[in-house]
Amino acid sequence: MSKGGVYLPMPEHITLFCRSESFVQCHQYAIGCVAIQAAVERCERVNSDNRRKLERIKAEVPVNIAVSDATGKSQLVFGAITLDMSLEGIRIQTQEALPLESKVCFAFDDEFSVPNWKGCGEVRWTEKDEDNNLFESGMVVTDRNSCHAIGQHIGFGCFL
Repeated sequence: MSKGGVYLPMPEHITLFCRSESFVQCHQYAIGCVAIQAAVERCERVNSDNRRKLERIKAEVPVNIAVSDATGKSQLVFGAITLDMSLEGIRIQTQEALPLESKVCFAFDDEFSVPNWKGCGEVRWTEKDEDNNLFESGMVVTDRNSCHAIGQHIGFGCFL
């Protein structure tokens, strides 16, 4: 425990919480969620006619995207790279267009701050970038734990 200092987790803590999907149960992380909320308030856009509620932070990370059909089965898998992220969404770049309003699962590799993180989202828009003949898509993150993991990755987490 510390007051006004730096928290250095023990190796067991790192294994149980920091490097697992159970990181949201960590007491230090829970305290840090207050910092996330404060950071969200600082990053809200003033211009109300913009479709984004939160400022996105540039973050280029490899990610795999699996698109589900109406039955929930993954039909298409895309290799992608993120272009930017916010606590609510991710803009990605792929070689093929993602179907609008499709449910997707995304999986990061060990370059992400929470290694091998998996989450869920929904594609809200897709556009072709004529300059490089690739597609850009915006997806909203639909599971709360992924919002926290993304917050940690872009610097809105408890380890500021």
